[in-house]
Amino acid sequence: MAAPNANPANLKDRMQASPAGGSRGKRDPRIAIIGGGLSGITVALELKKKLGLTSFTIYEKQSQPGGTWRDNTYPGCACDVPSHWYSLSTEQNPNWSMVYSPQPEIQAYWVAVHKKHNLQAFTQYDSSFESARWNSSKSVYEIKFARQSDKSQTFMIEAEILISAIGGFSKPLDEPPSLKGLKDFQGERFHSARWRHDVSLANKRVGIIGNGCSAAQFLPEVAKDPSTHILNFSRTPSWFFPRHDQREYSAFTKFAFAHIPLVMKAYRAFLAVSMDTTWINWRKDLPSIRHYAEEVSAAHIRKTAPAKYHDFLVPRYPFGCKRIIRDPGYLTALGQDNVELITDGIDTITEKGIRGKSGEEYSLDVIILGTGFDLTADGLGIDVTGSHGKSVTDQWNEQGGPQAYLGTVLSGFPNFFLILGPNVATGHASVIYSTEAQVKYIVEMVKDMRKYGAKSLELKTDAEDRYNAQLQHRLKNTVWSGSCKSYYKLERKDGSEKVIATWPGTLFELSWRLRKPQYEHFQQRGGSSIALAKRVKKIVRLLALIAAVVYVRKVGIDEVRNNAIIFAAQRYAQLRRLISR
Repeated sequence: MAAPNANPANLKDRMQASPAGGSRGKRDPRIAIIGGGLSGITVALELKKKLGLTSFTIYEKQSQPGGTWRDNTYPGCACDVPSHWYSLSTEQNPNWSMVYSPQPEIQAYWVAVHKKHNLQAFTQYDSSFESARWNSSKSVYEIKFARQSDKSQTFMIEAEILISAIGGFSKPLDEPPSLKGLKDFQGERFHSARWRHDVSLANKRVGIIGNGCSAAQFLPEVAKDPSTHILNFSRTPSWFFPRHDQREYSAFTKFAFAHIPLVMKAYRAFLAVSMDTTWINWRKDLPSIRHYAEEVSAAHIRKTAPAKYHDFLVPRYPFGCKRIIRDPGYLTALGQDNVELITDGIDTITEKGIRGKSGEEYSLDVIILGTGFDLTADGLGIDVTGSHGKSVTDQWNEQGGPQAYLGTVLSGFPNFFLILGPNVATGHASVIYSTEAQVKYIVEMVKDMRKYGAKSLELKTDAEDRYNAQLQHRLKNTVWSGSCKSYYKLERKDGSEKVIATWPGTLFELSWRLRKPQYEHFQQRGGSSIALAKRVKKIVRLLALIAAVVYVRKVGIDEVRNNAIIFAAQRYAQLRRLISR
């Protein structure tokens, strides 16, 4: 096994020396996992536990795992999904301190999982993914990496299977095209995802651009220093929902989670069901339910925020069209003397601050960007070229924006998997749940490839097109296809829009659809036909069921029951004799 910072050549040696896998005695497939965040840890853990594989390596550009929870260290950073559902079902934690845990605690959880399962031995740090190209003659991806510490140092590896676990929040929009003149600013500026802890904000005029989830969390924290004067530039209001359920777990509750059977699992199930059923709020054909949520949110905004901001703060677009924010104290902070909400649109960034569209100049010492992340193919870091010589970026441009089959596989890209790909996110549930569902799907395909000796599985174009046509049709009946601007959708060059981020139903439905790969949707190269083998198994099971029904009808239910009792009694007697020895 490779050491955490081993030479890249060791990966090849370790993979080629890995034990034979599958019934055909062939070498296990080499698997490259890009990213050591939540998704990368989850898929590596399942490959190791479920399949016993050692032929995988996590390539992480930083010096420790954790992904977004490692990188986002801004003041007040926390999760807006209850921690008992924002964690792995196989690694439940009875010691979460509160319902919505803070960033350091979440990061510590994922580092602990990584360490517990010895994934350090399968992780290569300081390895920044550059590009990958499918080699059809060898049925491998030729993958290029650069050292994060020195991009001039590059190395190449080959892998039969490539898994992108980069996620959607890896590349901050730290230079949004709409912010003209950003580089002209002479003061300090940084994105919230790259927080500058070395920059003191005391006695400074600080411009915060944005009022989304991140800005709503760090603004109240920054505002605690009365010497810091904050100007919050907000282009579009957000729907804020009260967070009445935030609380610390008592020592007795943690004890019950840890030591009373099924309590923690039942609590997790309660959170999952109660949150997943709120998906109906996002449907256009159920306006009365959504309007009720809007009234609750609007009442909270009017009750909590200063009256002078009410006209702006209560959105005029449908509830859920943009990300809902569980208010972490943002609205209350707007009432502080050292906080101003600026609704004047930004015309340009100047050397000394911001010029609004009204012509007013806002003098600033520091600019903090709460402007979100790049969700294009470039932003997702997917410079991968498939079997037809076409890159993911080129294919998505032709398709009018990112799309995938079940958010996990792309046509034209054999043995390439995405975790948290297009149209997997929701506005109401845990991304960890959807990640686990995708990982189970990927692991099932890897298992069958080993078992049946397949060299590659490539999604058929018509399967992807049919799936996405149905998906986009369903999304038209959701608020995400509404009039507001959000990262949930992409504006095309012709002015039309495509919802690229969200799933139109419950996560339980998505998990159900990901439970088993439909191999008839894939073109297989090498080995015996997986699709045929699965069909034969279905036929055999059906024939066995028919034979059982015929047998019951022939001999009668009483005879079957008596035979079952006799059989059980015989097995019980055998067991007792074994125990008595």
